[in-house]
Amino acid sequence: MASREIRWPLIMVFLVWMIIVTYLSLTSEPVPGMPERYDKFGHFFLYLITSSLFYIVFKKKFRRVLLYAVLFSVLYGTIMELLQVLIPERSFSFEDITANTSGAIGFLILAKFLTGSSREKGSRG
Repeated sequence: MASREIRWPLIMVFLVWMIIVTYLSLTSEPVPGMPERYDKFGHFFLYLITSSLFYIVFKKKFRRVLLYAVLFSVLYGTIMELLQVLIPERSFSFEDITANTSGAIGFLILAKFLTGSSREKGSRG
């Protein structure tokens, strides 16, 4: 049976990452050195990393951690977009939500590819 222990150093990394994502999402300043045309790539990778860190931190805690990692990232990214309506010089963007969601789904595809499906592992013997 898998250990249900959460590793605190990983939680700290995850929390620091979430503070960074929140700051980048809610600040009215553009990301330094990031050309605007790369904005959607930035969203994609922020939420791919968010899903990855969620998975790493909680993989021993939750049985359906892949699903939870994606749902957490999509929900968090959507909340950040909704909150941007309240920030001067920021606005809500469906394109950003799409990029955030794509990053979370990109993580899911990558994780399934790297770890393989549990059904596949079970059917091999």
